[in-house]
Amino acid sequence: GDNPYQALIDLGIAVVQIPSSSSIADIQQDVLFIGECVGAQEKAQALVDDMQAAIDETQRRRGIQEKYNEAHGITPKTIQKDVRDLIEATRPAEKETEIRKPEEMTHKERKEYVKKLEKEMRQAAEDLQFERAAELRDLVFEYRSRM
Repeated sequence: GDNPYQALIDLGIAVVQIPSSSSIADIQQDVLFIGECVGAQEKAQALVDDMQAAIDETQRRRGIQEKYNEAHGITPKTIQKDVRDLIEATRPAEKETEIRKPEEMTHKERKEYVKKLEKEMRQAAEDLQFERAAELRDLVFEYRSRM
């Protein structure tokens, strides 16, 4: 079948499937390995360092919270939320792309619009917003098919 990542590959964007890992240490090793594969060791190391700093801070805060809860007889309860709600709550605000109908544009306008979409797609991929990059990729395919 068709490779859904071919457009990204054609644009020179490295596409790597990250294997599922069972621990934070394994995930960090995966990130470092991928960084090495794509020649971005410094970015990968910075990402791992940021991950570790966030984990350390979370553990520090958890310790403080556990001591407080114990001192005040509080038993924490899990909040039940759908994963989609959590994803939406943590997603950064995305720049809205002006969607134009291909049939309302000249050939030249469509070409320029596709270039704009491709630039936004590359930026989204660079920013690790892969769902956004995929949406833009789909738009690029649609507009290219009408040129």
